Amino acid sequence: MPNIDVNGLNTYYEVHGDGPPLMLLHGGFGNAPSMAPLTDILSKHYSVYLPERRGHGHTADIGEISYELMAEDTAVFMAAMGIEKAPIVGYSDGAIVCLYLGIRNPELIERMVPISANYHWNGVTEHMRAVFEKSTPEALAMILPE
Repeated sequence: MPNIDVNGLNTYYEVHGDGPPLMLLHGGFGNAPSMAPLTDILSKHYSVYLPERRGHGHTADIGEISYELMAEDTAVFMAAMGIEKAPIVGYSDGAIVCLYLGIRNPELIERMVPISANYHWNGVTEHMRAVFEKSTPEALAMILPE
């Protein structure tokens, strides 16, 4: 499994396709394989880089998780991989990370496609708030055992 040190974190990543680099950021509770349908399409035109964020997939949970920190991790990952600038596609939490990256490191972004990002809890329905509040690791393990 390919891994690279990002901010002291042994970060798992995948690369698919051939062409200019494109960063693809998975959603919360997701991982690189969860983005397979989009990866299959994008990898026909790009080298698609899929880092798994801290506490997701094969990348360990080493403590604090915040969108700001995950955006910083993404910038460090890009530098470690020699990616100076690239299109960024993010889904859900990956889209929020994409937005933070754009605010903090706009020089890294050729263009961005944030898909299903929410800016604030007031944009989330009461039903979804209840779902998130019940989303413990144990509850998610029952729904998503892999």
